[in-house]
Amino acid sequence: MTIEESDVRLAERLAHEAGEILLALQSRGDLAGTALGKEGDARANEMLMRELRSAVPMMPFYVRKNRTAMLGFR
Repeated sequence: MTIEESDVRLAERLAHEAGEILLALQSRGDLAGTALGKEGDARANEMLMRELRSAVPMMPFYVRKNRTAMLGFR
């Protein structure tokens, strides 16, 4: 997140990037159904966590599937 990038702009940018990841994966055509959903979730989540850690490094992020894990502190 740049100095000029607001929280709203950050959310918009990350949502767009996550959507692009999902559409690209879907267009490959080698995954379908649950496998497509799981792979799409994993790739989008990886990008979101990476970008959020970079944009707001001191904010803790909790992983939904493992509520005890905290990400984001450096």
